[in-house]
Amino acid sequence: MSALFLKMLRINNKGMIMSISQLILTGLLTTLVFTQPIQAAGVKWLTLVSLTFDDGKNESNARSILASHGMHGTFYINTNRIGIGNGFLTRAELDALYADGNEIGGHTIGHVDLATLSDTDQKTAICEDMSVLVDWGYDVHSFAYPFSSRGLSTESIVEQGCPGIGRYESARAVGGLRTATSCTNCPTAESLIPGNSRYISTPPSVKTSTTLADLKSYVTQAEANGGGWVPLVFHNICDGCSNLAVSPDILHDFLTWLEARTAQGTHVRTVHQVISGDYPGTTPTPTVGANLLQNPSLESDNDADNQPDCWLRNEYGNNQANWIRSTDAHTGNFSEQLTVTSYTSGDSKLVITPDAGQSQGGCSPTVDAGSTYQLSVWYKSTTVVVPELFYLDASNVWQYWRRGTQMPASDNWNQMVFYPGTLPVGAKAINFGMSLQSVGTLITDDYSIVKVENN
Repeated sequence: MSALFLKMLRINNKGMIMSISQLILTGLLTTLVFTQPIQAAGVKWLTLVSLTFDDGKNESNARSILASHGMHGTFYINTNRIGIGNGFLTRAELDALYADGNEIGGHTIGHVDLATLSDTDQKTAICEDMSVLVDWGYDVHSFAYPFSSRGLSTESIVEQGCPGIGRYESARAVGGLRTATSCTNCPTAESLIPGNSRYISTPPSVKTSTTLADLKSYVTQAEANGGGWVPLVFHNICDGCSNLAVSPDILHDFLTWLEARTAQGTHVRTVHQVISGDYPGTTPTPTVGANLLQNPSLESDNDADNQPDCWLRNEYGNNQANWIRSTDAHTGNFSEQLTVTSYTSGDSKLVITPDAGQSQGGCSPTVDAGSTYQLSVWYKSTTVVVPELFYLDASNVWQYWRRGTQMPASDNWNQMVFYPGTLPVGAKAINFGMSLQSVGTLITDDYSIVKVENN
């Protein structure tokens, strides 16, 4: 790593950040921190767990295990493999799973790598599989990418659907959620309304090396960080039949543990149930302190530079961004409008001025070690937006922390609320911004960082 990024933060005589700090926020700094989250006392976040099963091979005992716990899963099926033997489900077994209330979804004809196919062949693989499932009498809503692979056009092909047959409401990938050893700058859960329903994130596929403690941790880290949706990916259910397998005993023990989590606000639902909103309760609103931000509604521009005081327009990578101090406000008179007109890499975002922190007379909120914070902002967007988080370390250097869950495009004002979890050791201040990572327009207003109080 360049020594440039290890220098102490430097502030000019107006309290504004100098070019070194803008470089630190470019995203080139890749120091990532994973810490065990701390549950805010008295707060039980709504957490949904989906048990998904791919390929339909060595899964015949899933029915009895799920039924014994009163739970349902989502089974992604390659229809041309049903009934061929070699451990694949028979048609009768698949019908029995469906009759029990489990969801049956699509997984292409032949379990093909869609990224390697032409658009025509991708559509054929997706739609022929869906057509058979519909002919077999199943209500089909959900799709999963084989190998978690997709090309540049695959998501739009899924979005367009299959003429005369139907259209998938979601498509699940594999990966993209945080674990203790991988994707450590990723969110702990999908949002309950996914930012991109055509690429649902998950923890890694369950393997023979995945322990019961690992499975529990995928859920508890979400519970402790504001809840959300945790789709889990299983394949074979067996002892020793594959490296991509879970022992029936571990699956049984995990579901037994999950049953008791309902008191924690954690529930098991199929993918379609989550997407359609068929689940109990809502995410609670905890008791919080005062907004720590200065100029949170972007109203003040005392230096008349046509951008809000205590805020910085930040861009990095290869993209073209235009900024407007807009009068399309959620409250007050002003908001900030960002339009990315061309995009290859990086992102553009409005962030709090990354200075030495409010304890030193700056703009970035000073934080308390071990406390939980709620970040929020109101936004409109023509495309998916992603929260990006930063922290000021003990050496007064701004570090990239992690990103939040993707938020969906919204024509009307929508509020992003995010709980990032335990701050890294030594963190003195925090910063965040809503980023555009594609061509589109984003309008933001009414930012907030508040401390979650004990209930």
